[in-house]
Amino acid sequence: MMATVGESDSSHKESAHVLAAVEQDTTKAERAQLEQEFLKAHEFKGRRIKLNVGGKVFVTTLRTLTKDPDSMLASMFSGRLEIGPDKDGCFFVDRDGKHFRIILNYLRTGQIVLPKKQADKTELLLEAEFYNIKAFREALKSEEAKAKGIRKVPRTDV
Repeated sequence: MMATVGESDSSHKESAHVLAAVEQDTTKAERAQLEQEFLKAHEFKGRRIKLNVGGKVFVTTLRTLTKDPDSMLASMFSGRLEIGPDKDGCFFVDRDGKHFRIILNYLRTGQIVLPKKQADKTELLLEAEFYNIKAFREALKSEEAKAKGIRKVPRTDV
């Protein structure tokens, strides 16, 4: 049996309505997910955050921890990672806390006070790589290159 023009238009309108409803549901689901992520990210806003890094407790703010949005620390508190505080209210990071103070101070001030021992500098670079703090890591590599007598000299012949 052949459909008449009226029936065909009606069928297309129904399909369009169903498609719009599916898109609206998808949009609602996506919006709900974004709202959850937003709330998760902002549940720490305005309060101190305690971190237990290898047994050493550090207290800071969300603003400090999210200075580098691509870092592991920013990921922890953006809702991208499933984390929660322990019974003492601390967020545990399974790393040696020896150099975390330097990393935290870098996030606070943008400045690095390097340890004197080369072994400590190497350990600090490994921590910067773990936390994925790009500018910090690059600054450490630059300092390491200077210590080895390697300098970047801009080319003038290009």
